[in-house]
Amino acid sequence: MSRQPLSDSATFPETGEAFITSWSGGKDACYAFWLAQRQGGHPAALYTMLDEDGTHTGSHGLHREIIEAQANALGVPVLFRSVPRGHYEQHMKNVIGEAREKFGITSVVFGDIDLDAHKDWLDRVTDEANIIPRFPLWHYTRRQLLDDVLSAGFKTMIVSVKHDKMDTKYLGQIMTPELADEIEALGICPTAEDGEFHSLVVDAPCFATPLKVKTGAIRQDNWGHSVIQITLREYTG
Repeated sequence: MSRQPLSDSATFPETGEAFITSWSGGKDACYAFWLAQRQGGHPAALYTMLDEDGTHTGSHGLHREIIEAQANALGVPVLFRSVPRGHYEQHMKNVIGEAREKFGITSVVFGDIDLDAHKDWLDRVTDEANIIPRFPLWHYTRRQLLDDVLSAGFKTMIVSVKHDKMDTKYLGQIMTPELADEIEALGICPTAEDGEFHSLVVDAPCFATPLKVKTGAIRQDNWGHSVIQITLREYTG
């Protein structure tokens, strides 16, 4: 596939600008973080929304210790919020305000690619929170994005699948170009922008050390996902 340039629609922090990243633990958030940093932005922190119990992320189903290990590998702090259903927006504004007070941030980096309705919502919420949204991946060609993520040295594992779209055999697999071809042949977007699966970054150019993880049992969540348990073999802090 011929290489496509980053879209003219992509936006980045300015040189030296302190930013916080909306962090899921997956490849798009991590790649957006890395690009923003390479463009000269200063990564001040991550923020991650957890379930009401404060233990796991949503669709990715990652325990907070996995997110903490990623933050340690990146060398930045992470701010968590436990979010009851229907209260996401207010908690997002709250965590942005905390990051502004603690770290002096002026922007938030998101890993969104091309879903206009979601970007419209983020634009509104960040405007109300008086913070600048940055979208380093906006209108990036989907398959080219995945190819670039892999060629840059990001190592990602599939940790959650929509059980009516994908077989659980994919859980725990490391993404490769060949696996992406197989998934694409199923009629599924290989970047998972449509939510058929979710990933965990276990190594990246911006990680000081890789995450050492092991997989466990598969469970069904309340939103139609099959989620594989991920635990640390060795804490990387």
